Amino acid sequence: MIHSKLNITKKFFLCLVPLSLTFTGCFGYRDVVDPYYPKRYSVDARNSVRTALAPQVSNGNVLDQTVWDFHFESGKPELNAMGKDHLKRLARRRPVAQEVIFLQVAQTPDEKVNNKELNKARSENIKAYMNKISEDKVHPEFQVVLHDPAEVSGSGIEAARIISGKISNVSGVFINGQSGSSSGGSSSSQGGSSGSSGNSSGTGNTGGY
Repeated sequence: MIHSKLNITKKFFLCLVPLSLTFTGCFGYRDVVDPYYPKRYSVDARNSVRTALAPQVSNGNVLDQTVWDFHFESGKPELNAMGKDHLKRLARRRPVAQEVIFLQVAQTPDEKVNNKELNKARSENIKAYMNKISEDKVHPEFQVVLHDPAEVSGSGIEAARIISGKISNVSGVFINGQSGSSSGGSSSSQGGSSGSSGNSSGTGNTGGY
């Protein structure tokens, strides 16, 4: 009789334990730590770097795909030798040439030249030349997009003027109890030898330019 009561009590306890855990909550190791550490955070860090670099990569690709004003005869729609070489390089891109080619708007200051018509003629010449040099291989349908990018380099003349201006305008002041002294002397002998000695000393602080 006593044995049966113990069995009933044991069964009741075994049923009570899961029930109590359900109400109070039971947590395992993987419930209180991140099981994907450090991969999760490595991915986030990598993506943050890629996000910051993506605009630079995109802008660099656009400039690399640009046919510039100096790739044409001055004030004319015909490509010069540099322009043809540049398009040949773009046509040989691996694994395939890019579909969009950018064209810098005409920079001709001559009022007699219609830059709008010049841009249109240059666009047609670019597409015609790209199709011609790519006709023996699979290539996309080339598109020409006009844009007016900022200069990607600085003028050497401007840099020289800036540097020389800064050098010529350098100035400085002494501050906080400046003082200094210098002394020197010389002596000579009839034997044809001569010597000189001197020393100088000073203290002080110099201010910035």
